[in-house]
Amino acid sequence: MSFGVIALDVLLRLALIEKKVAVQWAEPDPQQRSVRESEKPPLLPSSSHQHTYGSTETQDRPDLPPPTRFSSLPPVFTLLASPRLLAALWGCLVEAALMTVFDSVLPLRVNAIFGWSSTAAGLIFLALVVPAFLAPILGYLSDQYGPRWLATVGFALSCPCFVLLRFVDHNSLGQKVLLCALLALLGVCLTMTMTPLMAEISYVVEAKEKESPGAFGKKGAYAQAYGLFNTAFAGGTLVGPLWGGFVVAEAGWSTMTWTLGLLAVASAIPAAIWTGGLITKRHSETARWNHQGSQDVEITAEALN
Repeated sequence: MSFGVIALDVLLRLALIEKKVAVQWAEPDPQQRSVRESEKPPLLPSSSHQHTYGSTETQDRPDLPPPTRFSSLPPVFTLLASPRLLAALWGCLVEAALMTVFDSVLPLRVNAIFGWSSTAAGLIFLALVVPAFLAPILGYLSDQYGPRWLATVGFALSCPCFVLLRFVDHNSLGQKVLLCALLALLGVCLTMTMTPLMAEISYVVEAKEKESPGAFGKKGAYAQAYGLFNTAFAGGTLVGPLWGGFVVAEAGWSTMTWTLGLLAVASAIPAAIWTGGLITKRHSETARWNHQGSQDVEITAEALN
């Protein structure tokens, strides 16, 4: 069955039509078509449109975008120079580590406390994975309100859930319910972080393109950005089981839980500062927009009077 899923994934990837290819068959909006037709130059330029030596079209048309400039550095280095992208990659690495840390320790823990077999130990992961089906709803909230606070809250709420896992220490029905409830809450929190952070990677590429048109060449850098995401996620899946195994072996289950909680709450800080853009810059732009908006209102009021 697993090979069938892999084969289906390969077929779907081959059938995928990229955005730049699909644009060729997309019909432009009537408004965009009228704008393009209005911007077409006349067949015989008038004297007012004649250029002198050294003048450029962008000087006569300040509304045109700046000329395309190609960077000499590979796009991956330009992406890695962005603190915003580094914060997103760090969040993805930590999220993967927090999700996979249980792979090496949770089956042994439930076997030691509850005496569960391998089948029951495997089923306990359903409590951690099932909340991932809430990702479309959380993605909608991220689109509506931005990725910053959703990712920050997800990391922050993961901290008490990890710390409370230390109280699962004896065999009883209440302890089993507590373990499943905490794992389910962790699944929700980790989904809250992963969904906006994946979207944040594409947002960074779009922001870089708007800031410096052509910086990533003619074909863009989305694939390279998601390649960095895969690298960060793979690093997290490597660190998580090793972290859990070594800490439990050396210091015990309780120590592992509070160290993971500390890692989660520490990761909320860069998520709050850089996700969606630098938080201070965002606030300054909002304040400037509000100030300009109030000035426009005052000018309009004066004109009416």
